[in-house]
Amino acid sequence: MAYTELIIGLVGAIGTNMNVIAEELVQNFSKANCETEVIKLTDYLKIINDNSLS
Repeated sequence: MAYTELIIGLVGAIGTNMNVIAEELVQNFSKANCETEVIKLTDYLKIINDNSLS
């Protein structure tokens, strides 16, 4: 079975709460039986920064 992917990127200024928008998108895609995964790039930046300090 072939899978189709849809990637949506949300961009906001530092300190902007994008969680509300992301959660709304997740809920609406779930209603359409779509699988969702939220990836926050800022989480990866913290990991990279922590690794560079050691």
